[in-house]
Amino acid sequence: MNKANSIITINDCQSDASAIVRRLLNQIKHTAESFALIYDLEIVNLHNFLAGSVCDPQPILNALLSHPGVDVRTLLNIDSVPKFKDKFSENHDVVTMSGDDSRKTARMFNRGPSKESKTPFYRYFDTATTPTSPFRPELIEPLMFADGSSEIHRGYFNHGHFEDQITLFLGDVNLHWLNNSSEQLIFTATQFASSYKLPFIPHTFTSRPDIGGRILAVTYLGATANQEFISFSKNLTLNKFCELLDAYEPIDNLDAYYDLNVVTSIAPATSKIYSGNSQRVQLIDQIPGQPNSSVSLLCVSPKSELIIPQNLNHQWLFNCSNTSAETSWRNGAFDFGPDSSMAVSPMTELKMQNLNCDFTIIACFSVRAGDGDPFLHAKRILKYVGRDAVSRIQHETCQWFD
Repeated sequence: MNKANSIITINDCQSDASAIVRRLLNQIKHTAESFALIYDLEIVNLHNFLAGSVCDPQPILNALLSHPGVDVRTLLNIDSVPKFKDKFSENHDVVTMSGDDSRKTARMFNRGPSKESKTPFYRYFDTATTPTSPFRPELIEPLMFADGSSEIHRGYFNHGHFEDQITLFLGDVNLHWLNNSSEQLIFTATQFASSYKLPFIPHTFTSRPDIGGRILAVTYLGATANQEFISFSKNLTLNKFCELLDAYEPIDNLDAYYDLNVVTSIAPATSKIYSGNSQRVQLIDQIPGQPNSSVSLLCVSPKSELIIPQNLNHQWLFNCSNTSAETSWRNGAFDFGPDSSMAVSPMTELKMQNLNCDFTIIACFSVRAGDGDPFLHAKRILKYVGRDAVSRIQHETCQWFD
C-alpha cells in the first residue's frame, strides 16, 4: 500500500466520527486521557473531537490507525472503504504476545465515589489482538478488596460497554453488576469460574482479601456490532427502534438463558481439570443466541501434546499456568509461556507440546464473528438492560467509565 492510502483523513470518515471514536476507545479500554498519554496527543483537542467541536482530527486518526486492535474500518464512509482494503486484509494465522511484553503495557485506572476520592482501582495489561479479530481482550488486576458479601459504592462501577464480554476468573474475584432495576448483584468467583454479560450492563470487579486474583476480560464484537445493522438503526428514532425490537420474533425462551441478565458458571472440579490426559474442559458453552461461541480450558498434561483442530471461529488463548507449551502452526511457532497470549485466525490448526513435569492450562475463547441475530440480540439488550442501552447501539454517548 502506498503512503497516501495509509493515512485516514476526516474526509474518509463517516459523519458521526466522534461517536465512533468514542466507541473504539471503549473497545480497547482506554479513556481519552490514557490514550492521549500514549500518543502524546493534546487532551483538549481529543476532548473537542469526541464532543464534535472544532479540533485538529489528524493526530487522533493517525494514533488510532497505529494502535493494535483498533478496527478503524468502522470509521470509514462507503466511498473510502476500497482505499484501505489491503490495510486490513488477513495476512497472518497467529499473532502472539509474551507475558513480558504484556507487562510492559501496564496502565493504572482510578475509581471512587467522587472525583476527589478516586484511588487506584484497576491495573490493565494489553494482550495479543489484531484489528480484524472480533476480540478486545485484557488482563485485569483488581486492586480494591471486598469480601463479596455486601454492596460497594456505585462510583466504582463502569457504564457498561458496547461489546459482549466473557470473563474468566483467575483467583478469588467478585463480579458486581446492576440489573435493569438498578439492583446490585454479586457473583463470588473462584479460580476458573466464568461469566458472560450482555452489552451495556454496568459492572465492576474487586478482589477478595488474602488471596486476591486477576481476570481475563474478553470483550468481543457480537451480533449488534454488524455495521449494516448499526447503520439501519441510526435511521430510526429511538422510539421506533424499540417498537421494532418489541415486535420482533422469535421471543421464546429469552428468560430461560439469563440469571438476572448475567450468565455465570462456577469453576469445574479440580479433578476434572487435572485428570491425567490432555483434554478440553468446557466452561460456558450456552451463550444466549450465540451457538458457535464458547470458552474452555485446554489442559495439556505433562510430557504430552494437544491438537486444536481447524474451525471457523476466531480464537484467543491465554496461558494461565506457570509452565510453557511449545506451540506450532503451519507457518510458525511460539514458546507459549506464562501470561502469554495468542490471537488465532479461523481455519488455523495448532499443536501444543508440554515438555514439563506439570500441567499447562490454556484459556481458550472461541467466537464466530457476528454470531447470532442482531435484532434478537438488541431485543435482549432492550429487555434486560433498557432503552438507554439501545440508544447506545445507534450512537455511543458515553465513555465506558469516568
